[in-house]
Amino acid sequence: MRGVLLIAVLVWGTSSFGETSFEAEKHAKIEKLIELSGSAEQFDLMMEKMYAQYRLMMPEVPGEMWTILQEEMNGKAIKELLRSMIPVYAKHYSDEDIEAMIGFYESEAGQRMVAKMPAMAEDIAVISATWGQQFSGRILERIKVIEEQVAAAEAVADTESAPAP
Repeated sequence: MRGVLLIAVLVWGTSSFGETSFEAEKHAKIEKLIELSGSAEQFDLMMEKMYAQYRLMMPEVPGEMWTILQEEMNGKAIKELLRSMIPVYAKHYSDEDIEAMIGFYESEAGQRMVAKMPAMAEDIAVISATWGQQFSGRILERIKVIEEQVAAAEAVADTESAPAP
């Protein structure tokens, strides 16, 4: 009986360790994928924009303080964000998918793509902002038309339900 229990513990322990080791390997691959894909650099740019917004919202805070805050918080904040993304990648991508994406980002085409992403993101942001403004304008125009139609329908309903003279 002791022998069976010992074998069961060894098998369970080995399989648990193997799963943990597999997960650690997968997490390391995901970290590499995030790094190769340029996501960390994109987060750096995002953080710079966030600090610019904070500076606008809080002009009373001296510029030196923002420099200190950025130096202290950026690395830690970005690492926290990247670590929080690892389970999402692990959930949605198989190990084979992750390896294939790493292969792509290590290729010349992948490296060119990553190099061009910041400029493309800026261009896309401008296009998106313009589109958003135009879309908002169309929504506001449509709301106005609908409100006018509702008001006209209510006026007709009021005249029809009014007592005849």
